[in-house]
Formats: sequence, structure tokens, C-alpha cells
Amino acid sequence: MPQTDDRPQTKTTDDRQGHTTPATEPVPQSHPYPRQAPYRELLTIGTPIILGQVGVILVSFVDNMMVGRYHTDHFAAASFVNNLFALVYVLGIGFAYGLTPLVTTAWTQHRPHKAGALLRHSLALNLVLALVSALVMGLLYFRLDLFNLPPELAPIARPYYLLQLLSFLLFMAFNAFKQYFDGIGKTSVGMWAVVGANGVNVLFNWLLIYGVGGFPEWGLSGAGIATLLSRVLTFLLVLLYFFYGPDFRASVRGFCSMYWSPRNLRRLLKIGIPVGTYSGVETASFTIALIFVTQLGKIPLATHQILCVVTTIGFFIYYGLGAATTILVSKYRTLGQLDEARRITSAALRLCIAAACLAMSIMYLSKGFVGYLFTDERAIVEMTSIALIPVILYQLGDAIQVLYANALRGMEDVTHLAVYASLTHLVLEPGLAYLFGFHLGIEDLGLQLTAIWSAFPIGLLLLGIILRRRFLRVTSPHKA
Repeated sequence: MPQTDDRPQTKTTDDRQGHTTPATEPVPQSHPYPRQAPYRELLTIGTPIILGQVGVILVSFVDNMMVGRYHTDHFAAASFVNNLFALVYVLGIGFAYGLTPLVTTAWTQHRPHKAGALLRHSLALNLVLALVSALVMGLLYFRLDLFNLPPELAPIARPYYLLQLLSFLLFMAFNAFKQYFDGIGKTSVGMWAVVGANGVNVLFNWLLIYGVGGFPEWGLSGAGIATLLSRVLTFLLVLLYFFYGPDFRASVRGFCSMYWSPRNLRRLLKIGIPVGTYSGVETASFTIALIFVTQLGKIPLATHQILCVVTTIGFFIYYGLGAATTILVSKYRTLGQLDEARRITSAALRLCIAAACLAMSIMYLSKGFVGYLFTDERAIVEMTSIALIPVILYQLGDAIQVLYANALRGMEDVTHLAVYASLTHLVLEPGLAYLFGFHLGIEDLGLQLTAIWSAFPIGLLLLGIILRRRFLRVTSPHKA
């Protein structure tokens, strides 16, 4: 009689009832995450994710620096388009996150065939979401006038917008494979793929933005083409590693099987939709802030882009530690060791707080000159030094909410996560941003921008406290 999906097996591994893999098929002979000291566990898994994110952030810095030094109008147009697309990118990333704990569970139970089948289901769902998002963003392309974009920026923004649309489809395909590799503990795979593709991105930025070596001078459009080429390379790298890597033969067979499991789809949707909602509404709050900032003019809009880039100094560390927490909490949940899930999350909290303090110190010490990395315009640099204050203040709340959101993802307890995040990011923060920015009698544009950003420290800290209480509740001793 076939076994159900949730029962660990000793003689066969399966994707679903009626489709088994012989016991002679290679499967992991030891647990992929042997117990270590909590900090070592977190850093072993999380460091490659952090380094991969460092690569992403560095390229984002380089992109913005190159475009900013090319022309302020191109920089402002990039700010507008990137902030619009941030919503669908983060929604897509969050949705793909649903795969990680499920793959970790399958791998913990020594069922690599099922992990491959889950990857196939996740890839299909990711591509459906990507196509729907691309359709929505494609329709929005024809109504950019709704955002009061300055007329001189529209001809620059439109080609770049279409290139971002194509890049998003490749990004979502890559993300499914990255979450699979993260789920089985091979977090360095995504890191190396991203680092390699980033080198291509920087090279073609240099060639196509400025027209070096006989290449056309395309400005912001050149940056968009460089991003597209790097996304093609990233996807090809993880695809080849999965299909030709010696450790994934069982997973490849599961991936290539023709059976589609409604249960696998439901489980991915059950986690992916709330986590995608959580990630999406957080970015939506920044998109709403972008709409507010657009009304202030080009200088605040360019400054807003700098703030969005600088704030990632801390986020890539919180994200890496949070992803490691998801993997380890999922492992301990599968083994029924909720006390260990709490132990690892407490250790991660201490690391995140230390990272937040470091990020705050770096931002504070560099706030007077960080704007010069992106532009020589003194007005933008001075506005950045003032508007960075709320960005500095919200690092602690951001660290806490990222960590506990990922811990809840590892527990597969994400419905409440979406509700709490929606109330915070779609109601509280936009309301405070509008109140602070336009109803306190502030006339100086730099102070208005600072006031709009001041809504985020309040919202993120409150959300972090709420998510922490939820995690402690679902991992309380009687739950074990």
C-alpha cells in the first residue's frame, strides 16, 4: 500500500502514491544539517546566502553609481522604474520561498525524488505568477502618466521598463532552482551563480551605458540590457548544475516525472501565497511612498533611490540569517524538536541585532558623503544626509521582523504573517507617511522626504514584535 507524503520511508522514496523509487537509488546517508553549535549552524548555512546577497547589493550599488554619474535624469528614471518593479520582484521572491521548507522536509526524510518533484511544481507555479505579473505590468506600461512622472523622464523610463519586464521572467525561473538548493543545504550554489552573473552585469553596464570600445551609448537602456544578459547566465548556470551535478540524480528523476500532484501544488500555494503577500505588501508600502515622493520632484525622487539602495546594507545580512533560520527551524519542526527551533531562532536574533547595530553605525558615519557615490549634485547629497536618519532608525525593527517572518516560514505558519504584514504595510505605514509628509506643515523638500520615510521605523518595529510573539506561541512547549 503506498505511503502518504508526510511519512518518512526506509525502503523507498516517493513523490506521491503509486510512483516509487527503488531503495538502491542514492539518497543522503546522513542528515544534511548535522547539529552543531547554534551560531555555527546559522553561519554555515547563512554565510553563502549573505555573500550572494552582498554580490546583488554591490551590483545594485554599481548600477546606480554608473547611471547616476551618467545623467541625473537617467538616475531619476531608474528610481521610478525600479521602485515600481520592486513590488513584483519581491512578491515573486516571497512566493518562491514556499519551496524551501518543503524541500528541507523531504531531504530530512531522505526523499530526494520528492524534492525534485516539488521543484518542478514550484517552477511551474513561479512561471504562472511571472506571466500574470508581466501582463499586469505590461498593461501598466501604457498608463505611466497616472504616476505624474515628469515629462522629460518618460522617454528614458519606457525602454528600461520593457527590459525589466523580460528580466523578471528569467528571475522567477532562477528563483525556483535557488530555493531548491537552499532547501537541501547547498546555499553556495545560488551564491556562485549570482556572483558570476554579476561580473557580466558590471562589464556590460560599463560598455553599454557609456558606449565604451565601440559599443553604443545607451545610458539607462544599456543598464537594462546588461541586467537581462546577467539573468540569462544565472538561470543557465543553476539549470546545468542541477541536471549534471552527481548529487541530484534522484531529484532530477523526480523533476522529470510526468505526474502532477494536486497535494504538492496545494502545499506550495499554502506557504507561497502568504509569504509572497508578506513580501509584496512590504514592498507595496515603499511603492506607495514612491508615489508620494514623485510629487516632490526630481531631486527627492533621485534621493529616494539612494535611500532604497543604502538601506540594503543591513538587509542582506538579515535576509541570509533569516533564510538559514527557515531551513533549520524546518528541520527541527520535522524532527519534532521545537525547543531546538527556539534555540536556533534565539541565536539568530542575537546575530541580527548585532548586524543591525553595525549597519546603523556605518550609515550614521557615512551619511554626510554617501550621496557622492551616486552623483556630484550637492542638492542630492545634502538631502540624502538628512533623509538617511529614519533609514538608520528602522534597521533594528527590520532585522527583527525579517528574522521572525522566516522562522514562521520554517514552521509553515504563515497565514497570520500575511495578515499582520498587510495591516502594517498597507494601512499603518502609508497613513503615517502621508500624515508626516503632507499634514505637518513641512515645506522643505528634504524634510518632507525624511518625514515620509519616518513611517517605516514605527511600522517595522511593531511588526517585528508581533511576529516574535506569534513564533513563541506556535513553538511553546505544549505544542511539541
